[in-house]
Amino acid sequence: MPENTPHVWIETSRESDGVHFRCMNCGLLAICSAAFTPAERRRWFEGIPIPCRASTSGAPEPKPKPDPPAEMPPLSECVKRYSKAVKRWNKAGRPVRSKARVKEIFETLCKPCKHYNAKRKRCRLCGCRASSGNLALLNKIKMATERCPQKKWLAEAQPPRKKK
Repeated sequence: MPENTPHVWIETSRESDGVHFRCMNCGLLAICSAAFTPAERRRWFEGIPIPCRASTSGAPEPKPKPDPPAEMPPLSECVKRYSKAVKRWNKAGRPVRSKARVKEIFETLCKPCKHYNAKRKRCRLCGCRASSGNLALLNKIKMATERCPQKKWLAEAQPPRKKK
């Protein structure tokens, strides 16, 4: 009879419903609150009553395949979204994020995201260009009025409200 194999959790993504983890041994998905500290997360994982389905018999269990990345939105949709973004940015007075902030967002949130297409330097969800570049018209991150479609990073400036 095989011994019980412990779960080995790795963070796979941060979604609106929490932080997603997957067991490297058996593929079990676990979602915990993004507000948990590492110590709370550890206690939470220890409390999962489901045993790992992997065995230590030597035969490797098949690894779950990652979700296939979404296709780029249609060009017409990208043009429409880009036009609205530039209009919002101009209306707010063209506020930009600092080089350091752009690099931080790109390196820690966009680049490792499963929806980022590194070859095209674009987000597969919204179709916008995202890079550590410094020209705001060619980089959604640089425009301080824009945000990630998954809300991994938010707008830091807003256009003025219309007077009634």
